[in-house]
Amino acid sequence: MITEATWAEIRALHQTGTPIKRIAQDLGVAPNTVRRALRSATPPRYERVPVASVVRPFIPDIADLLQERAAMSVPTIAEIIGWPYSLSLLRRYVARLRAASVPPPASAVVPTPQREIQRPGYEVLCGIWKGPELSVGFGQRLTLPVLVMVFPFSGAVQAVMVPSHDFAHLWLGQWTLLSELGRMPRIFVWERNALTVSNWGALESYASRLQLRGQSFMSEPRLSALQAARRDLGAEFLAGRAFESPDDFNSQLSAWVSSGERAEVRPMLDTELQGMLGPDEFLRGLTRKLLSGERVASLLDRPTVAAVRTVPSPEGIVSCGGNGYLVGSWGHGRRVKVETTLDRIVISSGGYQREGFHQVEYQRVWARDVTAEKPVRHVRIVGHRHEELEGP
Repeated sequence: MITEATWAEIRALHQTGTPIKRIAQDLGVAPNTVRRALRSATPPRYERVPVASVVRPFIPDIADLLQERAAMSVPTIAEIIGWPYSLSLLRRYVARLRAASVPPPASAVVPTPQREIQRPGYEVLCGIWKGPELSVGFGQRLTLPVLVMVFPFSGAVQAVMVPSHDFAHLWLGQWTLLSELGRMPRIFVWERNALTVSNWGALESYASRLQLRGQSFMSEPRLSALQAARRDLGAEFLAGRAFESPDDFNSQLSAWVSSGERAEVRPMLDTELQGMLGPDEFLRGLTRKLLSGERVASLLDRPTVAAVRTVPSPEGIVSCGGNGYLVGSWGHGRRVKVETTLDRIVISSGGYQREGFHQVEYQRVWARDVTAEKPVRHVRIVGHRHEELEGP
């Protein structure tokens, strides 16, 4: 971002008739930066998007515990409320509450949405089920988590296996399931144990995106509907089944959910879908005015964690999800774009290159601490010509 002095100098030079490209060259900025400065009536100003504190959802529970027993230790409080973050952060907040000797003010407590379960499509319950041990390739066998979502009105269950408990993977799994439905509820209620091993950046991005669109998420210690869903998955879905891989597990699970075994809830699920938000309905509920140039992610846009830019290691390895994916010399020392789904890792050139635009597609590796070297596909695009290449 340019300084106020540079902004003023750009406008002064333009008023004297200096061409935009000459201004950019003299000041060492991009021509588009000059154009934006000329379009803006005020100097550029950095405005940080407000992000809710991770402590806020737990404030009511902390206050209740301190009212019952003011001397309760912080580790005990953390265990009871399912605290997923650093104990030092919790200690600072508990110390402030004890020093004040009063419950937190009402303004400090995040308003908890009324859980109107009778309204179809109003909310979805989210949690984790411990899936069966299965082969993940590279000679490894792992027990992976399964994201489970229950729609309270209809009792419908959606589920998908994800690579780890990292919240980035949970968010990606949730997006995968909701994209299949094409609609989204207003409130996401998570079991707290699903948030105990989290990616802070992903969790904050998730909360900010929901907050901006007028949606929200909350957490509760235990949800009986999820416990019932886990029992059904263990007793009905797993009975007599064998799985060759996580992809095979997800394929069989998707077929079971949509088959006649769950057909009794389909009419009510259709009613529930009608009560959910459509892809653009959230625009009427924005909670603040958008900043200049800011775009609101659609309900069905990919999570921010699904597309990142990074630089490969000196050996040409791109780290993603705890594993490495090899790229050729075209990506060495250059920023590349990494797009992820639950079954694919796509690595692309970060910008224009003289030898062409490269895109390498790998099947996701579900094992741990390994490097994939054989992509499913490698395409080089030069002009209008697409060329299939061997290797990364």
